[in-house]
Amino acid sequence: MPKISIIVPVYGVERYLKRCIDSLINQTFKDIEIILVDDKSPDKCPDMCDEYALKDKRIQVIHKEQNEGLGFARNTGLEFAKGEYITFVDSDDWVETDTYNIVLDECTSNNLDICFFRHRRVDDNGISYQDIFDKSILDFFTNEDAKQVLLNMIDNTTHKTSNIFCSVCCAVYKKTIIDKLKFHSERDMASEDLLFHLELLPNVSRIRILPNVLYNYYFNSNSISTTFGQKKLNRMIKLLDYLKTELPIIFPNGEYKDSLTGYILMTFKVILRFESWSNISLLAKRKRIKDVCSMEICQLLYSSSTVKKYSMKDKLIVFCMKYRISLFFIILYNVIYNKYGIKK
Repeated sequence: MPKISIIVPVYGVERYLKRCIDSLINQTFKDIEIILVDDKSPDKCPDMCDEYALKDKRIQVIHKEQNEGLGFARNTGLEFAKGEYITFVDSDDWVETDTYNIVLDECTSNNLDICFFRHRRVDDNGISYQDIFDKSILDFFTNEDAKQVLLNMIDNTTHKTSNIFCSVCCAVYKKTIIDKLKFHSERDMASEDLLFHLELLPNVSRIRILPNVLYNYYFNSNSISTTFGQKKLNRMIKLLDYLKTELPIIFPNGEYKDSLTGYILMTFKVILRFESWSNISLLAKRKRIKDVCSMEICQLLYSSSTVKKYSMKDKLIVFCMKYRISLFFIILYNVIYNKYGIKK
């Protein structure tokens, strides 16, 4: 039985797949299995996966009969995983060579349920962007502490330094704690990773967060879409409604409220950015923004006292949302920010 199973969903990434797989087969920790789940990729990825499997016996390839998306591809990988620990890697990303040597040592030495680590974002020009985070080891060794990790994961507005990236790619999990869990489809509701942790974290008790930056998250700054479809908007709002329903069950004393407010703000900052970039008339754009800011879920943000704790920029955003000052967002995202919304 391998010590760790690394599940890699594969779809439409023939340009980046070699970099990803090479980073795994060259790990200093050798007792691994790599499960490549071909989600019926339409390019050369299926053949590339098979070629790697012929060269390295630690690689197992699963060819799905139909494309079902990232979440369901991960579920397929979980069905075949035999490792004592489980982790995930997206096929256009890559990990540092000593990633699993470092993390598994922490897991086994401290009997961890989950060990999180940090990431950097790397664009197509090789320029890296690293978030601000706590540089010390953070331990959460009771069930109540573990639930606090969930709150930090949800809200990066008030928990900037201790905020935890919700991606399952930045964690190693003891297999026994996720055996019965399944990923939701990202085609139904946004953020399948957050939903996974929403079900998992209230049921674990030993978590360590390392300051080590071990995961490289690739984003193509030249292909960021400037459109925002209704389906994507619906998936994001559906997630907020789901959190509004589920969090009071997990936190009956109301500890979730500030984190939910922060997540609502973060979500609507994304929505308003794309609405401001849309290729429609100014009049139509202003109406869309006003409609978005009038959604029922926004009332939780407008009525929350925690807004007083936000930065001046976020306070201004909430104010303009509340009073439907649509021109503010159009100017903000088209003038103050650069073309792709990445602040220089």
